[in-house]
Amino acid sequence: MTEKQSTALTKVVNMYRASNFEVELSGIASNIEVSETPEVIGIGIAFIILVITFGSFLIAGLPIISALLGLITGLAGIFGVARFTDVASYDLSLAAMVSLAVGIDYALFMVARYRDEYVKTNSDKAIYMALTKTGPAIIFAAATIIVALLGMSALGIGFLGVMGAVSALSVLMVVLVAFLVVPSVLVLFPSLGRRRKVTFNKAIKPAGWFAKLLNKHSRVTMAVAILSLLLIAIPASRMQLGLPNDGSKPRETTERKAFDIKAEAYGAGNDAMLVTVIENANSKKVHNFEKQLNKLDTIQSVSPAIMSANQKYLMYTITPKTEANDHRTQALVQKIRELESTVHVPIYVTGQTAANIDISNKLQSALPKFLIIIVAFAFILLTVAFRSILIPLIAVGGFVLSLLATLGVVVLTIQDGHFADLLNLPGKSSVLNFLPVLVVGILFGLAMDYEVFLVSRCSYARFTDRFFSAL
Repeated sequence: MTEKQSTALTKVVNMYRASNFEVELSGIASNIEVSETPEVIGIGIAFIILVITFGSFLIAGLPIISALLGLITGLAGIFGVARFTDVASYDLSLAAMVSLAVGIDYALFMVARYRDEYVKTNSDKAIYMALTKTGPAIIFAAATIIVALLGMSALGIGFLGVMGAVSALSVLMVVLVAFLVVPSVLVLFPSLGRRRKVTFNKAIKPAGWFAKLLNKHSRVTMAVAILSLLLIAIPASRMQLGLPNDGSKPRETTERKAFDIKAEAYGAGNDAMLVTVIENANSKKVHNFEKQLNKLDTIQSVSPAIMSANQKYLMYTITPKTEANDHRTQALVQKIRELESTVHVPIYVTGQTAANIDISNKLQSALPKFLIIIVAFAFILLTVAFRSILIPLIAVGGFVLSLLATLGVVVLTIQDGHFADLLNLPGKSSVLNFLPVLVVGILFGLAMDYEVFLVSRCSYARFTDRFFSAL
């Protein structure tokens, strides 16, 4: 259906909406305005925080400028890749989120270290010392993120592999730009290394107080943190994956209104029809299949069989009692397929609903494999770099706890509908089936970043020597 036809239909519908008719459209996407406002607001808040921390507008703007230049370079690289392979538009969203996050982190790490070294040396050696102390940590942290993103190809789902690959390319570009832009600016404007002591002291006082508190009550703090994360993670055990349908859209859209009207009039499963095809073996087996099919209590109706032109197959349209993302609909698809062993006739269940269920099941079963791969890789790399077992255990343990807690919050808000009004959510909905994979990629990268930055700052000399020895 062309956009011109869709527009014409909408005009006709709008004419009759002024009368006594209640008319809504299903299957025609509403015009959703995509805005960069959230990203702009986020960057603005980051700038304000950096100004307060560093006491300088110029030094605060450097990490953001570096991240934006890296993002632009990365997106240019993705557009170049798109000339040779298909790249979905939503791949750019993940690439942009990850690139901005790590771009600001890496530049900030270099700038903060440079200021410390400049105060000590007050010479050109400050930039050299800053790079030798932060460079290995940044390269290592970026490598873990790139590996995590490339690990998405291990799921065996093409579009997710492409998404991870282009995001990894964007992160690589961000790292290269950070190493080119930040040192160059600091060399050209060495005065950026100066800082106002009053502002800086005010900025570090809360951090110093917090550090003293952690040192004094480290065991209690650790226990409270672990128990809190485990408690928040409990809802993740009942996470239900699916693909959003019209029932997941905002209530004011015509698709959502049409969905609700049809669900009330024809049942929740009217948009979840299953197409089932069986071989036309003999009348006895076909009759037995239909008999077993009618025994399934989650089926609302079954259409009469339609025979294929060559009379080898029979096709049925099955309407479930439950909507497409309901776990009972997923169970129904499995039960229909299992009838094959009872009636001894090949059975094929297809259609959009069945395809979405199969994709969600494949992603859910592949998620543990993906998680094990990147956690094992990170553990090995951290062990080689730090020559320690405890540091890698803390790193991967913190990542896993953070991931489970995050998924727990996702289930509470999206799936259970809590705080829906506060978060401007349309209500209860299944979790987007590839969302956990994206969360794993993003959280893993950031968790490894912060772990490496914290530990390498405590023992940068040993980390640098071991890192280059490992290379």
